[in-house]
Amino acid sequence: MDAANRIFGCLEALDAAERPMSLNELQREVGCPMSTLAVTLRTLVQLGYVHHDRSTRTYSPTVLLAGLGGWVASRFAPPGELQQAARVIARETGLNVIVGLRNDIRVQYVDFIPGKDMEQRVRPGTTRLLCRSALGWALMTYYNTRAIQSIVRRTNAALPAEDALDLEPMLAIVDAARRNGYVRSENVLRVGYGMIAMPLPRLKRQLAIGVSGKNVELARREARILETMNQALRDVDP
Repeated sequence: MDAANRIFGCLEALDAAERPMSLNELQREVGCPMSTLAVTLRTLVQLGYVHHDRSTRTYSPTVLLAGLGGWVASRFAPPGELQQAARVIARETGLNVIVGLRNDIRVQYVDFIPGKDMEQRVRPGTTRLLCRSALGWALMTYYNTRAIQSIVRRTNAALPAEDALDLEPMLAIVDAARRNGYVRSENVLRVGYGMIAMPLPRLKRQLAIGVSGKNVELARREARILETMNQALRDVDP
């Protein structure tokens, strides 16, 4: 594990816990040797990003860390009308709603609105491979065949050889999503769960929105879910 992974592993563990954590707790989350982790934390403390409470032997983020990237949300957050539409969709369907954008060969979630299924929560900022998510397939409808070939090639370079993707099936999935205006996945990220996702070509930014839930629910209610999505998104300004 390199230094960057250790640093962000510590910060993400502290963020997920939402409380101070001991060295032992962080080591279990980050998974690197204790001595190496201690050096990493000492550096973060020296830089002012982490506070070390010697009385409790715990570590916590500082206001310096909290202030980093304050401008990011305003730049990458979905338009306000789209956020409102996503909340309407979540309320009407009772399912989780996710908005994502492309980040190289991955889709990155920029908004998450939970439905009634509390087991399937994800954090904004989470990434998935474009080629292995319905949101990614929807986002790839913005690109031509040559660009998709590049995405698949670079994705395969990042995967073990036995998990390499075939180009033609991926092109067929994206072509169907482009033709139908949406795509539905099953068992891609989690067995028993899937997503109905659609691109948002009317918007100035290349975004996609998806409704996730159990496969049986999505299959049974597909037409109604699509109707709800289209109705809520109809008045979102470009």
